[in-house]
Amino acid sequence: MKQINSLQFITHLAGGALMVVSAGALMAASLNYDASWSATVQKIVAITFIIGAAAYTSMQRAMAYHSDNFTLNRLFSIQFLSGLCFIIAGLLMIEQFWAIVKPLVVTDVNSYHIYMKTVYNNWVVLLLIGGLLQMYTVHRISSIESKM
Repeated sequence: MKQINSLQFITHLAGGALMVVSAGALMAASLNYDASWSATVQKIVAITFIIGAAAYTSMQRAMAYHSDNFTLNRLFSIQFLSGLCFIIAGLLMIEQFWAIVKPLVVTDVNSYHIYMKTVYNNWVVLLLIGGLLQMYTVHRISSIESKM
């Protein structure tokens, strides 16, 4: 991986920590849905998650480099795909809790049903896919770079 400066490293670390804390706070707010603070926390956490995902993904992309090794290039591409999963998960979180697009697309019961199947809690799937891809690529990249 390319060396990054200390500000980029802090941004990368803060973005990852912000994603983890935001996802944990969202789960806590979802479990305590009847509490008065829950709806406010869900809206705030959706915004902080996407900020963390954007910071994490952009700094991770800055660390990637073009190599002659096909496997490393493929792994960096998979890592970028994982970052896109995180960002799309954040967008789905925002849509679930802020309902920005909902008034524009929901016109009848059928469109409401399609909207709910598309948006509601599907961010969890993308978050899981992104996390699994991250674990795989980080392990493989460090393994390949240690052999070089």
